[in-house]
Order: sequence, then C-alpha cells, then structure tokens
Amino acid sequence: MQKNKNLIVIVVIIVGILVLLFTGNTSKPETVQLPIPVVTKESIQSSTTVPSAITEVTIKATENSFEPMTITIKGGTRVVWVNESGSVSNVSSSPHPAHTDYPSLNLEDFKDGASVSLVFDTAGTYKYHNHLNAKQYGTITVEE
Repeated sequence: MQKNKNLIVIVVIIVGILVLLFTGNTSKPETVQLPIPVVTKESIQSSTTVPSAITEVTIKATENSFEPMTITIKGGTRVVWVNESGSVSNVSSSPHPAHTDYPSLNLEDFKDGASVSLVFDTAGTYKYHNHLNAKQYGTITVEE
C-alpha cells in the first residue's frame, strides 16, 4: 500500500513539473514573422498606388529670412531647415513667444551649417518663426 502512495506522489510531481514546463511563462518574446512583399515590374505596372519614400523639402534659414517663406506640401513630407545664416538660428511654432500652435514644430536652436527637420503628417496650416529673430517667419500648408 505504501508503494502505491509513493508511486502516486511521484506521478503527481512529474505531471506538475511537466505542466509547469509546457505552460509556464518563458522569458523569450514571441517571434512573429511577417510576409515580405515581393515587388516586381509587373506588380508595379498593375498597381494603382506605388509605395514611395518620404518626400523631402528644404527651407534655408538665411541672415534675413526663411527661403521660401511659404510652402505647400502633401502629408508625410519631411521639411528640412538648413541654417545658412552665419549664426545660430531657431525654428519655433507661432505665436511668438508662446510657441503653442503646434508644439512639434518647436525645433529649438541649430548652429550655422546644421539642419533640423520634421515630418508633417496632418493636414493644416502651420506658422513658425525664428525665436531668436521673430521678424523671420514662414508658413507651411499641408494638404491631404
């Protein structure tokens, strides 16, 4: 009788260990494989929409202004401000000095020869200025 009790205890322990091993939380993250699309000449020609890289537009920060001062772009376009002013420049959302209209546009100071950028995803009109010289301003209109 004692042998049967010992055997039952051993079986219960083994089953418990197996349950823990196969249902326990592992530290490895689950790997999900996503299909990789195959792009061929034929698939591009038959497609009405071809995926493309982000479009990029450059605005120069000069000694006296932003050039161009006004641009119209499509959503998803990256705007790059390049500092060619000879001194530190700044890109900040209007109004001056609060910078509250579009906080993502508060790109701060950048040195001569450097650049800052922002991708505009949402349609709208965005006004900005150089916080260090509020006479320098610009407008970006984003279309859908």
